[in-house]
Amino acid sequence: MLLAQLAGRQTDPALAVLMNRYGGLVLGVAQRVLRDAHLAEDAYQATFLLLVRKAGTVRYSLPAWLHRVALRLSVRMKSRLKYTVALPDTPAPQQPHHMEQTDVLGVID
Repeated sequence: MLLAQLAGRQTDPALAVLMNRYGGLVLGVAQRVLRDAHLAEDAYQATFLLLVRKAGTVRYSLPAWLHRVALRLSVRMKSRLKYTVALPDTPAPQQPHHMEQTDVLGVID
């Protein structure tokens, strides 16, 4: 129903509900990939803008679609950032003996 409203260009109420419902999922994926709050917010906004444009073409689970789009956008942003900004080389963190929740979520993504 909400996707149909988005596809029919009744975006304001439907988009607000969807962002409230799935915003945490999208922002979480972007933050885990990008590790930068501002870039993650950009990926978050881009994901929902793409949803508005492509609402009529979503043919499977909306949370899965949003996760996939957020992940792909974040990975693209991260790869483009490497080419535009010289990032300092940081040593890899020492592996703890147990995985924290954020580590598990990163592996799942």
